[in-house]
Amino acid sequence: MNIFRKNFNEVVRAVVPIVIMVLIATLFIVDTQAQMIRNFLLASLVLIAGLTLFLTGVSLGVERIAVHLGGMAEHITKASITFLFGFLLGFVVTIAEPNLMVFSQNVESVVGFNAYLLLILISVGVGLMIGFGFIRILKGLSIKKILACVYLAMFIFFFTQNETMRNLSFDSSGASTGALTTPFFLSLAYGLSRLKGTDKGEKYSFGLVGMASTGPIAAVLLLGMILPVGQGTEAIAQVANGGGVFVAAVREATMATLPITLIFKILNAWKMKVSKNEFSRIIKGLLYAYIGLILFLTGVNMGFSDMAFFLGTALYVKSPALFIVFSLLTGLMIVLAEPAVQSLVGQIIDVTGGSINGSYVLAALSVGVGSAVMLSAMRIHFGGFQLWMYLAPGFLIAIMLFRKVDDLFVGISFDAGGVASGPMTTAFALSMMQGAATVAPNADPLVDGFGVIASVAMAPVVSLMLLGLIYSNKR
Repeated sequence: MNIFRKNFNEVVRAVVPIVIMVLIATLFIVDTQAQMIRNFLLASLVLIAGLTLFLTGVSLGVERIAVHLGGMAEHITKASITFLFGFLLGFVVTIAEPNLMVFSQNVESVVGFNAYLLLILISVGVGLMIGFGFIRILKGLSIKKILACVYLAMFIFFFTQNETMRNLSFDSSGASTGALTTPFFLSLAYGLSRLKGTDKGEKYSFGLVGMASTGPIAAVLLLGMILPVGQGTEAIAQVANGGGVFVAAVREATMATLPITLIFKILNAWKMKVSKNEFSRIIKGLLYAYIGLILFLTGVNMGFSDMAFFLGTALYVKSPALFIVFSLLTGLMIVLAEPAVQSLVGQIIDVTGGSINGSYVLAALSVGVGSAVMLSAMRIHFGGFQLWMYLAPGFLIAIMLFRKVDDLFVGISFDAGGVASGPMTTAFALSMMQGAATVAPNADPLVDGFGVIASVAMAPVVSLMLLGLIYSNKR
């Protein structure tokens, strides 16, 4: 099938540069065990196969379901029911996000918060913002005013928390928009925006992911005000065995795809009534996504995380400057391997009819994420820098550009922050930063080891807004 070939070529172009860079580092710069290199190469092959299947399944199944669900809002007349419909979809999809499951367990082991309590609270936060996002699209409200008010309120509460909670709040935002939630919310927004008509729908096709990503920040800040920060087991790095990783991947993939499958079947029997061919196509897509997600999670956790943690430690010990440069290169390339990036770029091209060049969007994303990972590496090395010192100016710059950038690009920019901070970033960039934080003399692993996901979620917002400014000036 052409879609398989297209996705395979895109995945290979995205992942192979990362593999080459890691091989250069392990073969010529730092001493690495042969077994670790073999595990990494095997994991890379599994990851490529899984990502190809997953992206194919998202296109054939998940995105089609989201578009049909978005179209169902046409039959809802009351704002309260619209909000509730959005809340339930946001909650169910987010609580099944594999990336968020891993993040919650990591937080429990390090900080001491109960993983399931954190998972539920973050999912509630996302659900609330998806509900508001539904109303915003259907009522035609300005995303600029909404985001400006939300971020202003969050930063007021942000400075009432200690540094650990500040880092976790923005990291949770990036973790909640992962391999499953992001393409689902993107397609959901597209389905809803079509109700506005072709003339008005374009600028409402984006921004739902950006709104959803603010919910976890508020949820974690609220949790920090209610519960004291505990002390976990500091189990930051874990060496996984292949069997355990695969079983965990099957469990997480099942929890991720089962709720969406059940929602689709129930709502289709009740209201949607899609054709038999469409139903068969969607079920086949969900099966592809399920198998692909199992392989993807297996590959990421079987070799990528361990290799990243090792490289963070070994490169920093060898040369902090080398570690910072490697972090920049990692950020530049790793965002291209994120599962949801191609979904975002494809939707931008479809919605705008190609008027926004997808290559420019990818370049802006790459530069933004590369800069974010490099800043995180510098923060670990030099010490004394707190996360808010570049998060606050970054979001302030983005808000200041609101008046000069179209609503369309505002939505795209904040969606891009959620897209960039997916499972590849969590598995590789976060593990690498945590590895370096364990050996850097000026770093605290419990504080400086976190924050890179937050940085990655912020930087593309600024870089895409600047790209939007360039497009606005050309008109």
